Amino acid sequence: MYGAVVNNIWSFGGPCGTNQLFLNPFAHYNFAGGWSVGSSPEITTNWIASCGKWTVPVGGGFGKAFRLGGQSIKLDLDAYYNAIRPKAGNETWLLQVKLTFQFPE
Repeated sequence: MYGAVVNNIWSFGGPCGTNQLFLNPFAHYNFAGGWSVGSSPEITTNWIASCGKWTVPVGGGFGKAFRLGGQSIKLDLDAYYNAIRPKAGNETWLLQVKLTFQFPE
């Protein structure tokens, strides 16, 4: 499975404008037994900033779908290194743990 979510936010009026991009490409592969691997980095930029405006993480992780009682659940663990980041930002690594409750139709 692959795709992307793209969002750009603009503001009009006021003393400070906003023009920010959010790009979330994703690619995941599902294996038998409920296991999966993939990547879903959250790339951002501030088009108005004069320098150091991009954040570009690189990485990915794995997940496992399972049942707890009658409830379908997916647990993911991802790690990303911010290869490009604003100078003011000191976040070099991001660790995500996601717990998703699945409700089929």
